[in-house]
Amino acid sequence: MKFQTFDSLKFQNFRLLWFGNLCVNAADWLQILTVGWLILEITDGDTVITGAVLALRTLPVFLIGPWAGVLADKFDRRSLIKITQTMMAVLAVSFAILVSVSDFTSSGVSGPLQPWHLFVYVGITGISVSIIRPVRQSLVANVVPLESLRNATALNALTRTTARLVAPAAGGMLIYLVGFKWNFYIEALCYLGITLSMLRMQTPYGNKPTQKKVSVFKDLYSGIEYISKNRALAQAITISFVPTCIFQPLVFILPIYVSSVLNEGPAVGGTLLAIMGLGGVSTSFYLASKDFPLKKGLTIILALIVGCIAISAMSLSNLIIVAYIMFLILGICQTNIRVGANTLIQEIVPDDLRGRVTSIYNFDNGFTAIAILVLGILFNYINVGQALFYVAGLAGAIGFLYLLLAKSLRNIK
Repeated sequence: MKFQTFDSLKFQNFRLLWFGNLCVNAADWLQILTVGWLILEITDGDTVITGAVLALRTLPVFLIGPWAGVLADKFDRRSLIKITQTMMAVLAVSFAILVSVSDFTSSGVSGPLQPWHLFVYVGITGISVSIIRPVRQSLVANVVPLESLRNATALNALTRTTARLVAPAAGGMLIYLVGFKWNFYIEALCYLGITLSMLRMQTPYGNKPTQKKVSVFKDLYSGIEYISKNRALAQAITISFVPTCIFQPLVFILPIYVSSVLNEGPAVGGTLLAIMGLGGVSTSFYLASKDFPLKKGLTIILALIVGCIAISAMSLSNLIIVAYIMFLILGICQTNIRVGANTLIQEIVPDDLRGRVTSIYNFDNGFTAIAILVLGILFNYINVGQALFYVAGLAGAIGFLYLLLAKSLRNIK
């Protein structure tokens, strides 16, 4: 079979989108890692406050996510990205300066930096992410022809897995060597990267906004109605809530897991994210080169079950090597789920509904906030390993129910 791993990169507009998404994903992972360790540092290891700050980053999806899809269908998607990411670059530089003028010593933190600054920073970031995530995903189908969509979706996923492979490891090392501030300056540069790519990118395969005189509520309802009439699509979207409530929170509460279960610091935390990224990168390369090894829907369900087993295994051990292996498996599983679901959505949904359906699909990210808060509270009553084991067991059981009952999703190719 002929391998066409980088086939979509022959399109200049996709290359620009790919570079921009690589930049913004690097900014995401760098911030997730840095903010987690920073809030632990300034609160003397308070897991509840740390969980609350990290949860706030995903919470705006509940209020903004679905409406962002309406914007993505009504307006030029490139312009939405340029506006939001320029604002984020300014915010990241401002926060970097705030961290720079604060002193971090063995006896504590002195200076202007306070926990509420991190709440504000990640809250605004959450709003930005809620707006541009469905926009960025919708743009993939606007820059390549339909026959290249699966390859482009897999390569687009590669931007997140590659960023997860490099950014956290580099960020963790920078924290260890020179402190927190430089990570936020680099984050600002990444936001400028996607802004510059949008200046040159064109959308020859869609996103020609029409200013129809229809209320935003009717626009949103039409997206929900479309999903409700397609059973396989509805099942793909609902199953995505499960890994969002167990895989994603693990990334955000990683500093708590690393310090409590493994008794290690930021360098190991960054390495674990990098290994997870390695699993994602290798899987993205495979999916860009060949089709899914099993039916697309079945792959999504089985990846969820295997990922939950991996979390259960690492929750029962404090050995770093076990954590490394399980995070590698998690990266493979998570990429199969996301690429599978994204490809399914982009192939099925017409472009005039693409933003709304994609934003509803991304609505599950808001539940990450709830899951993080629940875990943060659980950590005060039972140890971190036990909490992760129970949650992974519940998620795995739900995965088995989908395997048995979700016939439409299971059989989709």
